[in-house]
Amino acid sequence: MAKRKKAPAREPKPARAEARPPRKSAARQEFRFGLFQIAAMFLLSLAIWQAAPLLAPLREWSYPGAFLLAFLASATVFVPAGPLQFFVAAMARQSALNPLLLGLFAGIGSGIGELSGFFIGQGSQHVLRTRDKALKWLLALQTGLLRRWAGLGVFVLAAVPNPFFDFAGIAAGLMGMSWWEFLLWCIAGRIVRFIALSYLGIWSAHYF
Repeated sequence: MAKRKKAPAREPKPARAEARPPRKSAARQEFRFGLFQIAAMFLLSLAIWQAAPLLAPLREWSYPGAFLLAFLASATVFVPAGPLQFFVAAMARQSALNPLLLGLFAGIGSGIGELSGFFIGQGSQHVLRTRDKALKWLLALQTGLLRRWAGLGVFVLAAVPNPFFDFAGIAAGLMGMSWWEFLLWCIAGRIVRFIALSYLGIWSAHYF
């Protein structure tokens, strides 16, 4: 009788790698970092608000003064320091500063200051985990605009008179927009705004 050939031995299947649970330490670090970002921005806002009456002399500092005033006015979050921006119009009205350079310095300072709201939104990703659903309808409205137009939406919201721009910065942070993209579009919009404010100050000096 012919001998039956033995079937080749099957190679053992590699054992499936067990899914490892996410490391709790990394999640805790993200949570703590998010809390730190939010707390730091709010403390900065309160400090600027308390010091606002003492900032008027910065108008005498020419272009660096415009930069600092616009930066401090924009660095506050949910704290009323927006009127500080009108010092730029007053500077253009009362001095011989170039309105284009004045708008440029103030726009750059204001754009950098608006990163405070952006970092709060970025920190909220780790703390709230609820995106825009937990925030007011203003945040949802501006989030919708940013989702549709991205950086161009930041530019428009930064250029037009918008007392609720803090919500736009928070929305950009929540959406995961890179900080440098937000910063560039925001600076561009604010330069347009402050150039317009500078010329408004000059115009008011001639007619009032």
